[in-house]
Amino acid sequence: MSSKSFALNQLSETAYASVRVPDNGLDKELIRTNNRKLEAFAIKVAWAFASIVVLLVIMSLLLVVAGFAGSRVTLH
Repeated sequence: MSSKSFALNQLSETAYASVRVPDNGLDKELIRTNNRKLEAFAIKVAWAFASIVVLLVIMSLLLVVAGFAGSRVTLH
């Protein structure tokens, strides 16, 4: 059984070596944008979108409540 295991390990190492890409050290760097203004703009856009969604939900709830309250009132 150990000879089969050795052959399998050697085969997988050979396959890995044929696919391996040379390491130039760039993969260890954290990839970030260098422009802080761009990051701040993206965050502001996200906050604006979330705020608009929350306001629309609140307005919808108020309209539903006002609709129910208005349907209860009888005008003579």
